[in-house]
Order: sequence, then structure tokens, then C-alpha cells
Amino acid sequence: MRTTIRTMNMVKWYIHLFRKFFNFMSGLLLMTGILFTGCENNSTPVAPRIDNHELKASSSGVIAFASDVNTEEDVFIMNPDGTGRTNLTNDSSVNFDPSWSPDGKKIAFTSNRDGNSEIYIMNADGSNPVNITNNAADDEVPTWSPHGRQIAFESNRDGNREIYTMNSDGTGITRLTFNPADDMYPSWSPDGRKIAFITNRDGNTEVYTMNPDGTGLTNITNNSAGENSLISWSPHSDQIAFASSRDGNMEIYIMNADGTAITRLTNNSADDIYPSWSPDGRQIAFESLRDGNWEVYVMNVDGSAQTNITNNPDFDGIPNWGK
Repeated sequence: MRTTIRTMNMVKWYIHLFRKFFNFMSGLLLMTGILFTGCENNSTPVAPRIDNHELKASSSGVIAFASDVNTEEDVFIMNPDGTGRTNLTNDSSVNFDPSWSPDGKKIAFTSNRDGNSEIYIMNADGSNPVNITNNAADDEVPTWSPHGRQIAFESNRDGNREIYTMNSDGTGITRLTFNPADDMYPSWSPDGRKIAFITNRDGNTEVYTMNPDGTGLTNITNNSAGENSLISWSPHSDQIAFASSRDGNMEIYIMNADGTAITRLTNNSADDIYPSWSPDGRQIAFESLRDGNWEVYVMNVDGSAQTNITNNPDFDGIPNWGK
């Protein structure tokens, strides 16, 4: 089993290490059924979806994602239909968590090429990667502010996982959260007014939002039936897509930015995680295990026309849809 550079807390272990283990031992895992299950079901059952709809054409955008076609993960890009697949990092280290800059000219990502998890920025063609954190601790999951001058990220530099911001050149690091629990996976709203993140401060993982200065902390999922994680803002900042195990296994849901009007989009016995909204708001990319290994799918924002766009025997996941 390949070594991961993720912290082995429950959520990260499940999302990152477990899927790698699955890629090597899928037969064993399918027989033993080692998958996330929820404690109870408090949501309205959703009828199985028959996808006879057509995928709506996205007006623009390129999807960055991680793939381990070269044994370790690299950052790739592709068109929304899966064509034009291009390896941007192409080295022997682990490279993941891609995040497009708002202008589409840069990609921030996580890499262990210097020995531990650091945040790098490279040009959209993969050239000129620069380590902007350069810290002995693990720094991961970058997300850009809408003006492109700052990046929020998670780090264990002060002991446990907390949310920080920094300037896009790595200067001006500011800690936003202060809690003995883990605060992870930040996502900056396109209007710049909120940063969403996941935390286990309430026992299970919940989605919180806060102001960019760390004030105004609000639990917007507030559901004890399962785990709630892996978030993506809609282009107009009025909705959030997220993954949740509230109905048994991990599925993709959307909700209003205040946590109301939760709607389930996927309904599959396998796990669906890592949603990412298209720039035009018409589609959502996500990662799914439904074909036996992790693949990147795209669906319409109503959950119709769920389409595998990677179709690769290796791991493909962590999509991030940019301009």
C-alpha cells in the first residue's frame, strides 16, 4: 500500500488513504464492505435516478484533478468532457488538492516534493512551481480568494488542523480558527464574504462558515446522522455543494448558503465525494467509486446526466473546475 501524506484522522483517512487501499485491494474491500455507513437516516428517501437526460454543455472551464496513473498522484487538467487530459506536475512526489486561481492563470496545489506537505503555485501549463509555505508542518488544501490576492489553507503548524490565510506569495500568514478539534478543507466563497470549512468540533464532521477574518462562526449543516464534508460554492455564492453520509454512504448534496433547502443529487450504493461547481453554475464535477475505482464524473446541477469523464483504471479524483 502506497504511503499517504495525509493526517490519519477519520475524515482524511477515509477520503485519501482508504481509496488508495481500495485501488490495490478492491476485491477484498468489496467482499467485506468496508465503507462509510451512517448511524441513522433522517432525510427523505430519494428514488433511484435513471439518467436518460443529456449533459448540459458547459460554456467554459477546465477541470484540474489528481490522478495516480504514474504510481504517485499528479495534478492533471482536462476539458469538461474528459478530453485533453494533460499531466502538469509529472514527478515522483505526491501532488494533489488542485485549486484554480480566479483568473484561470495559476493553480495552487499540495505536494510532498520537499519532504512534507507544502502548498505550491504553478502556471496553468504546469511551469514554474513555487513552494509558498515552506514550513516543517503540513500545509494543505489551498483555496483562492475571489480577487486572487490571498489563499486560505489548512495546517497543523500549531499542533492540530486549523484554517489560515496568507497572501498569494506566502507572506502574511494569519490563523483564523482556534479550536482543539480539527478544522479542515476551507473553501472561499466567490463573493469573498465567507470561508466555508469542515470541522469535527461537534463530534462528527459538520460544515461551518465564517467571515474571512475568522469571526461569525456558524454551523450550517448541524446534523448528527453522519459526516458532512468536502464543500464547493456555487458561482453566485448562494449555494454550497457538499458530501454527506447522512443517508448511509457518502453522497453529493446541495444547500443554500445558510444551510437550508438541502437537496440530495446522487443516489448510489458507492461513495460520491469532492463536488466542484462549474464556472457557469450549470454543472457539478465530483469523484465517485461507483465503477469500482475512483473516477471523475460530471452531472447537471439538478443531479441528472451523471457521466464518467475519466474512465481510467487508476485513481482519478479531487476535481476543481476553473475558468
